Amino acid sequence: MTCAKKISVLGGDARQIWAARALLAAGYDTAVCEIVENVAGQTLTAVSPEAALKDAFAVLLPVPYTRDGETLFCALKKGPPLKALLPLIPEGAYIFGGMLTGEIQKTAAEKNCRLFDLAESEEYLVRNAVPTAEGAVEIAMRETPCTLFGSELLVLGYGRVADILAHTLSALGAKVTVAARNAGARAWAEASGFRTCDISDKSKFKETLKNKAVIFNSVPAEVLGENELREITDGTLIIELASPPGGVNGKAAESLGQKVITALSLPGKAAPRTAGEIVAGCVMTALESRDALC
Repeated sequence: MTCAKKISVLGGDARQIWAARALLAAGYDTAVCEIVENVAGQTLTAVSPEAALKDAFAVLLPVPYTRDGETLFCALKKGPPLKALLPLIPEGAYIFGGMLTGEIQKTAAEKNCRLFDLAESEEYLVRNAVPTAEGAVEIAMRETPCTLFGSELLVLGYGRVADILAHTLSALGAKVTVAARNAGARAWAEASGFRTCDISDKSKFKETLKNKAVIFNSVPAEVLGENELREITDGTLIIELASPPGGVNGKAAESLGQKVITALSLPGKAAPRTAGEIVAGCVMTALESRDALC
């Protein structure tokens, strides 16, 4: 029999620690292992994977749960092999995490487990966009010699993160332009008071790239190839927010001397407590309404 209150929290970055603490505070019997720092003496005790997963009702894996397809994602060390870890997951457990593809899907099918992919949860994605946007702003402030107030900034794409980022930058007094292919996205951006550009209009897009202090990319497909990068003014900072392969041709940017900062997993770096509490909140919401689980 599995314990209906035990949740095993595995691996990841600092978000997992705060998620575990939030789950513990909510009354769940919370076991952690392969966590990024020693949590002994802080109400949580790190244990072995076997002990953490024994009789677990639910398992919280990192976001993403793996980066290489072979090991559990652990920020500060090499995580355990998935082939050794996944068989330890109890039969019928609820499994949470990010980008739950590959071996985890096979394991879930074999053990009659139910998967909840946070990377496909609208609640998680919207809430997580806030620390992502704030992290991007922090990088821009730190890495540029000028204030964002009054600066010409460009946001590529207009999804959840880009929307919140554009509004945050505007609130700081920046002059924000949004470039997107989707006409509906541009309409929303215009309705929010931003200048817009159609990425598909090559000549206008290349002109829009010029004289920007910072360009933030949120498009997960290449939009800044060699031809576009040649149009970007020297000294412009490019911040890549999209998951690999991203929207910036890294080799071309390096050869042209363009400064690109790849900023992945920002919530875990910029606001781990908030990001972890968001994860825990989504887990508890799903467990309280189990019909939402696939």
